[in-house]
Amino acid sequence: MKKSVFKDLRNKSDEELKKMVADTKKELVKIMIQHKSGKLKDVMLSRRKKKDIARMLTILREKKITQERA
Repeated sequence: MKKSVFKDLRNKSDEELKKMVADTKKELVKIMIQHKSGKLKDVMLSRRKKKDIARMLTILREKKITQERA
């Protein structure tokens, strides 16, 4: 995920981020299946998807904390 995309994630609503997390998790499952069956050429793809999910969840958590403080 590029830095510009990461900055755009902060502007998305909680619902959009949750949907993106769910979609990315589905993609990750497909990638893991391809990896186990030997069809995946880019083995680092699963690692990048996991990091993308972590970034999205971090943004969701940051938003939740700022809402609680306000």
